[in-house]
Amino acid sequence: MIRRLVAILLSLILMAAFYVFALMMEDEESKRSDEFLVQEAEGPLERAELFQSADARELARAFGVALPVPEGLTSGTVNGGGYHGYTTRLVSLEGASARVTGIRPASAAPGILQGDLVFLASDKALMGYELLMAKRGDEVYYALLTPDAAFLITPLLPPGPGGFSLAEP
Repeated sequence: MIRRLVAILLSLILMAAFYVFALMMEDEESKRSDEFLVQEAEGPLERAELFQSADARELARAFGVALPVPEGLTSGTVNGGGYHGYTTRLVSLEGASARVTGIRPASAAPGILQGDLVFLASDKALMGYELLMAKRGDEVYYALLTPDAAFLITPLLPPGPGGFSLAEP
């Protein structure tokens, strides 16, 4: 009888020791519930009027999302358009080294990508996204797809697309 009481007492002490050890090893961050980021759902794009500028920040604000700006930006336009009945926003940038055409939302990418081009993976990246490359004769084209927009980059100077800066709204 005493052996059973001692065995029960030792097992309770052992369980208490494991419980205290588990409490000490628990991370304070794991006690907190996950924080939620509440963001307003994006509605459909509103029709945009023609906007022309050579200021990258103003063009990005008019386009509504971040965009790659070719070095030596000389002119740019933002205009509203449509794709399969949905409103789109188009941007066209002309730089010293490249011409950039963009569309948002990204699902409307076929609206700017030329149908006879076959894009393949390349070793280049821009804005943290991989550039896709297509060739037609001597001309090279690059496609950039982000979650918000799609861009077609046409280099004006061989062999690459040139330098870019990021413009955010």
